[in-house]
Amino acid sequence: MKNLVFTVISVVTVFSACVPRSVPPPHISPGQPQCNFVNFHHDEATNVEGPGRCTTDCECDGMRTCIEGICTGVARPIGMQQCHKPDYRWNEDWNGGGSGVCANNCQCDGTRNCVNGHCQDGPPPKQPQCNFVNFHHDETTNVAGPSRCATDCECDGMRTCMEGACTGVARPADERQCHQPDYRWNEDWNGGGSGLCANDCQCDGTRSCINGHCQDEPAPKRVWHGH
Repeated sequence: MKNLVFTVISVVTVFSACVPRSVPPPHISPGQPQCNFVNFHHDEATNVEGPGRCTTDCECDGMRTCIEGICTGVARPIGMQQCHKPDYRWNEDWNGGGSGVCANNCQCDGTRNCVNGHCQDGPPPKQPQCNFVNFHHDETTNVAGPSRCATDCECDGMRTCMEGACTGVARPADERQCHQPDYRWNEDWNGGGSGLCANDCQCDGTRSCINGHCQDEPAPKRVWHGH
């Protein structure tokens, strides 16, 4: 009887040792059970249950979740305008430069802001105004790609950032196009000093250059002398 019991226990022990145990994917830290983040990348085609079939969120790409054994939802939004929202999930611990280190708001979780290279809960600093004729920027150097942008400051001249792309005309073709209501010129950047000018094109909007200074007064009437 003792020999029989010992044999049964031995068989159960050997069988138990052969049963594969559930282990997280090699790229998932055992201490990080949450996987439905924008910056979580997983090839669902390799799932044991079959492509797109799952048992946990860690078998679904990005923000997709495992619902009734099927990966459901959108992995990640398209374009930088879709981040910085309450339902935007980003694991800041996985950022390349270090935990919480960021290059833009899309590398911060939810509505957190990237301030001075670090994700913070506070409001973002006031965005500088850059869409002026005398603002010069090489759009080919943008991090997101040539003419791809997150702010107007990544677009040349008066071009603006719309839906992640620099749009519009940087500056007029000639001086006849300045001195118009939609003409944007930052007078603080004038070479001789703030508000100092050589002509109307160095003044914002319809402001006039009078005696070397930008003013709201109308330009003095020009008198033409005939011969």
